[in-house]
Amino acid sequence: MSRKVKSIKEISGIAAKLKKQGKVVVTTNGTFDVLHNAHFRLLQKCKELGDDLIVLLNSDSSVKRFKGDKRPINPEDERAEALSYLEPVDYIVVFSEDKPLKVLQSIKPNIHAKGGSFIEERIKEEKDLLESWGGKFVSFEMEKEYSSTNVIQRVLDAYRDTNDANKSCVHEETELFNRNALKVRSLKERESKSGLSIMIKPKTVGKLSSNDRKLAAELAQKIRQAKKEKRPIIFSFGAHFIKNGLSLVLIDLMKNGYVSHILGNGAVSIHDWEFSYQGKTEEDVRRYIAEGQFGIWDETGKYINGAINKYTNMGYGGAVGKVIWDEKYKYRDKSILGNAYNLGIPVSICPGIGYDIIYTHPSCDGAAIGKASYIDFLKFAKTVQQLEGGVYVSIGSAITSPMVFEKSLSMANNVNIQKNGKKIENFTIFVNDIQPGTWNWKKGEPPKDNPAYYLRFNKTFARMGGDFYYLQADNRDFMLELYRLLI
Repeated sequence: MSRKVKSIKEISGIAAKLKKQGKVVVTTNGTFDVLHNAHFRLLQKCKELGDDLIVLLNSDSSVKRFKGDKRPINPEDERAEALSYLEPVDYIVVFSEDKPLKVLQSIKPNIHAKGGSFIEERIKEEKDLLESWGGKFVSFEMEKEYSSTNVIQRVLDAYRDTNDANKSCVHEETELFNRNALKVRSLKERESKSGLSIMIKPKTVGKLSSNDRKLAAELAQKIRQAKKEKRPIIFSFGAHFIKNGLSLVLIDLMKNGYVSHILGNGAVSIHDWEFSYQGKTEEDVRRYIAEGQFGIWDETGKYINGAINKYTNMGYGGAVGKVIWDEKYKYRDKSILGNAYNLGIPVSICPGIGYDIIYTHPSCDGAAIGKASYIDFLKFAKTVQQLEGGVYVSIGSAITSPMVFEKSLSMANNVNIQKNGKKIENFTIFVNDIQPGTWNWKKGEPPKDNPAYYLRFNKTFARMGGDFYYLQADNRDFMLELYRLLI
């Protein structure tokens, strides 16, 4: 092992001696897994801040907790040895915690420097710790084109075997799109159309007609009964639910025990994450498609994919919610996924491959997304299996909600019939959308020459059994009235 590699006890003594000599001690920390040019430049910048540079190196166990079981590529001994050959590095110390707070407290450097893009809440503890003894915290801008993840992906792309793809399509040449050629820009550069001002306060008064209020009152009564009997109360919706500012209304219903499971598509997770991360969301699709930039934003793709890759076995919704809540995003109190995670309410995100902007990001792992979302689907099916006496509320989701629900109900009936000879019959489906829906579905399906026949989501839900209701109204008016009735 190189003489530059020291234990925490050794480095503490060395740092004390250096400071007594009037030298400026600088520290930086990281995994330094697959070394590349940005690492070398960062270490040189750190060295130029003072006299002696100490690199605090994440242990293998801490890297795995942060980046998943596939990392690090190189074990800590090899990473430490590689760093020891670099001229700017004077000492290396390996630490096993998630954050270098313990070793920083021991060294008490004059300056602690980091490279990259960081959420303020995540580095606050380090900054506060440095300031407690008069130290200085310095950050350098991340070089977006460089990262160990990108280097690994370039290697994988270079050696990817496309023979199987060619065999399945022998009449044309098959080639995979190279995501590393994309110019991925920071989310800070994007103009967002919706900010926190769209968030509706739960006690705002809605504008339902008297007849629609009666229908909402029937639903509220069924929800209260389901809660009393501890039966599932499921809310399913699409991204416009969030873009219409209804997050706080649902979060309050969650906190009051009126939500036991949430179902959404991939866009739900994206808009919810962006609101929690930066307090704004939604881009001008027409503009950014023309610029070749629609959806190609670094932080959204990097952090959502990172959450799924790291916490795959929690499921898609749980993984994203955990990161939002545990990493204390600035606007986590506005996040449906974050609050659901904190309250222990499952969120099933069931996306379609290629539908969502996170698939454009170089860090996207289709296998991880597939596994995580399938876990969410099975969680949802498990809740549907308990739906006898429960309520399913579908708001403005014309595809994900009916399609996922019908498969889940079929699975649940299959098992329940085997187990006790009974299908799920006593439950309520309540659908809210703005599309005209005058057909009385209790009379059966309309003929094929009737436009209502092609209102697919209603046709699907009407086939499911139970009590089916449809309310044509703006989802804001519907949710505010339901909130008023329940709370």
